[in-house]
Amino acid sequence: MAEDAGLRNIAAHCLNAFLISLVLSLAMEKVARRLGFVDVPTSRKKHEGSIPLVGVAVFLAFSASSLLVSQRPPEVVGLFVGLTMSRPVTC
Repeated sequence: MAEDAGLRNIAAHCLNAFLISLVLSLAMEKVARRLGFVDVPTSRKKHEGSIPLVGVAVFLAFSASSLLVSQRPPEVVGLFVGLTMSRPVTC
C-alpha cells in the first residue's frame, strides 16, 4: 500500500510539472512575441519565421515543480536561488 501511495505521489508531481510547464510556455509565447524575444532565422538555421524564446518558462516550471515536491533535501532551495541569480550564458 505504501508503494501505491508513493507512485500516486510521483504521478501527481509529474502531472503538476507538465501543467505548470504548459501554462507558462503558452503565456511566455505571447509575452515573448510582444517583447521581441524571438529567434529570427539566419542562413545557418533551418526554421522559417520567428520562434518565441520560452526557455525562461521552462526553467520556472522546472523550479516550481521541484520546489513543490514534498520530500526534497533542504539544499534544493539554495540551488534554485543560485540558479535564478546566475547570469545566462549566451553564445
